[in-house]
Amino acid sequence: FRTRQRHVLMESTGPAGHCPHLVESVPCEDPMCYQWVALEGICIPDHGKCGLGHRILKAVCQDDRGEDVAGSLCPIPPPPERMACEIPCRMDCVVSEWTVWSSCSQSCSNKNSDGKQTRSRSILALAGEGGKPCPPSQALQEYRVCNDHPCMQLYWETSPWGPCSENTLVTALNATVGWNGEATCGVGIQTRRVFCVKSHVGQVMTKRCPDSTRPETVRPCFLSCKKDCIVTAFSKWTPCPRLCQP
Repeated sequence: FRTRQRHVLMESTGPAGHCPHLVESVPCEDPMCYQWVALEGICIPDHGKCGLGHRILKAVCQDDRGEDVAGSLCPIPPPPERMACEIPCRMDCVVSEWTVWSSCSQSCSNKNSDGKQTRSRSILALAGEGGKPCPPSQALQEYRVCNDHPCMQLYWETSPWGPCSENTLVTALNATVGWNGEATCGVGIQTRRVFCVKSHVGQVMTKRCPDSTRPETVRPCFLSCKKDCIVTAFSKWTPCPRLCQP
């Protein structure tokens, strides 16, 4: 996952005030740990000394450091062993090989645009009389769509913390001082629920959100001391009425 975060500048106030989620995540594309690299041989014309032909390719499997590894680690199938090519004849227009595809312009697709990659080639020599003409300018550049998955953010939402209740696993019987300086008795626990939410969709399966940013669902808290009620001694009895009732 890639993540981004924001911070609280001022806490919310009021009975129903709450802060929104602070961390969002989007899934990353799987890294290319192993890939086929084609070592190109020379172009062999099918007829004569120029024109259309084929090139023998030798593919090797390499890791992300550029070192050769076993072919079984690379995705199947491997690249083809033959590739079409062309040797310009005399007076033909000569164009360069295609450049490698550029990096994707966007990491995901939104409602206004998709990610694009481009590659280009250039004219090395203009055609002479009777030679094969050069391709039009629009044929010197190619585009393809990439990262066409929608830009959906995933984030954790939590319910409010529940009341502090006794924790049977912690036996802290001695009175201690709580966060607010008041005497407290023992340590309890508070719990809350955690949900994985997808923007514009709602709650989704928990495994869709990254475990590394999952909020805590349990935290310790201090239990208030139990105190008996203290009362004064009884006052004197009030006098009885002296007059008889009619």
